[in-house]
Amino acid sequence: MRVQEHMIHGLLELGPSVAPVLFSDDDYYQSYCGTGIDSSNKNSESNENTATPTKSRITCISDFETNPFHLPYIRSIFSKLTSLPYSCQFYGYLNGDILLSPQILDVLNETLHQIAAGVF
Repeated sequence: MRVQEHMIHGLLELGPSVAPVLFSDDDYYQSYCGTGIDSSNKNSESNENTATPTKSRITCISDFETNPFHLPYIRSIFSKLTSLPYSCQFYGYLNGDILLSPQILDVLNETLHQIAAGVF
């Protein structure tokens, strides 16, 4: 299994408040978009804790500017992200070899509360 798959599934496990956007022109990873595996959609008929094919929550972007090593420029990433039809408080960037703790959502929500309270 490719290490990036763990990151993709981990982002999906964070729930519907997270809208993963995958920057890749690799056909393998493009298969995660549109109709792919959404690990938050459990097979309820058999009560198994397995993912079922469904409309994926992952948006794929394959048209982005890269450096000579084929890594995306951050300005290109954020330009593409801000043009998507999402309304969000935070944008984040992860390399495919990074795993997040589920507590990231708690941290971000607390950050919003602190911003609203004028602490930040």
